[in-house]
Amino acid sequence: MGDLKGNSCKAHSHGFTLVEVIVVMLLLSLVALITFRGPVRSSAPLVSEETLLRSQLRYAQSLALANNTDSWGISISSGGYTLQKNSATALLALPGQNSAAYTFSSKVYVTQGSGVVLFDEFGSPGNAAVSITLSDGVHSRTITLSAETGHQS
Repeated sequence: MGDLKGNSCKAHSHGFTLVEVIVVMLLLSLVALITFRGPVRSSAPLVSEETLLRSQLRYAQSLALANNTDSWGISISSGGYTLQKNSATALLALPGQNSAAYTFSSKVYVTQGSGVVLFDEFGSPGNAAVSITLSDGVHSRTITLSAETGHQS
């Protein structure tokens, strides 16, 4: 038998373990996801403006229901809206505002539904449904007022 002093057989492995390969693949996948997904854009200002417009439409409708002789409504343009009384700008300020007029944030605008939404003494916007669409350039939100009832959806 030969001399085995201090000579141990060590296997030298070359390559990567399965765990190392999986970790590298996960890291590359994460980098690719972040790189190619692009910036995330929030629609929070759009949702906020939609919620406020819905509230102001309900307010105009409630004024029309409370006052049987005057028609109330909202005049909507691409950049904002104004509270109307008998087809003229109301002297009453919108709730939470300093005037009857409101301007959307710079990122939100109306893409459909510009014009005047008038409510009669029964709270009806007329015999046709009214749709108003707000957009921030990426997302859009639509408010629909039902014919006759003015119910929002």
